[in-house]
Amino acid sequence: IEGGYKIEEIINDYRFFDNFKHARGYTPLQGDNEWVISVNYALPISYPDFGLVGIVYFKRIRANIFADFSEVKRESLNKTFAQNSVGTEILFDMPTLNWIQLSFGARFTSLLNTNYFDNGTTFVPQFFMGGTF
Repeated sequence: IEGGYKIEEIINDYRFFDNFKHARGYTPLQGDNEWVISVNYALPISYPDFGLVGIVYFKRIRANIFADFSEVKRESLNKTFAQNSVGTEILFDMPTLNWIQLSFGARFTSLLNTNYFDNGTTFVPQFFMGGTF
């Protein structure tokens, strides 16, 4: 379980880089304050232990089941936007060249509230990749 709270006025002379963890599946919405609570359950699915000529090694397949609860408040409009979602992530961990730790995966998110930027969206698939050197 993790959470966060952010306060930054929309009408502000200084804008800072937004590294806040928003609710998954939604396009981040600018607001004066926002809170998020995330519940995650991670579990291993398989350890294939399969390598390909020392270039790539398929180490682990894992899943993450999540629920995000968030609320964004915009004072200038006197509105509050709920951004709640549930979903799952499937991740593949594969060390490459025996030293680059790569993970790539897919996230499937079901939106429980109306998406402000796209009213018709209720399901959001996403693909991502990350790694460390």
